[in-house]
Amino acid sequence: MNPFEIIGMKPGIDINEEDLEERYLRLSRDYHPDFNQGLAAEQQVAMLTRSAELNDAYRLLRNPWSRAETTITSLDPEAMEATKTLQSDFLMEAMEMREEVEDATPDGWPTMQASLTDQVNQYLQRINAAINTDQLREAAILIHQSNYYRKALQALSARAEGS
Repeated sequence: MNPFEIIGMKPGIDINEEDLEERYLRLSRDYHPDFNQGLAAEQQVAMLTRSAELNDAYRLLRNPWSRAETTITSLDPEAMEATKTLQSDFLMEAMEMREEVEDATPDGWPTMQASLTDQVNQYLQRINAAINTDQLREAAILIHQSNYYRKALQALSARAEGS
């Protein structure tokens, strides 16, 4: 089922996170087994199923990246799969960036980390703009591309934490 439907929100990246949490907490209480003890066994099972779906939906929607992908998938179910093959020039750029991360010395980590963080944030803004203008396939491509930058940022952060 669509996570946005489960929570009762319109698909999109720009959601009110306080509203998301309030809806989640209200629905959690509604579906919680402790508040539904008087129900028949099959109704209790249904409540447990709804509770699990709600938890999964909340987990997806509170992260902007999974929320973006969920938005695209809810509006164009084939978009993510149809756009997963990226152009070779981008892949070369991503490979070079990954090599730069691997070759970076500790004194260059903060600058590189700031640059990658900025690029990741720019990707999220571009994805949001593409979704808001119904360019869902373009948004899907941007998500696939951003994965390379997010993984490079994670790798760099892991190196910095491990030193």
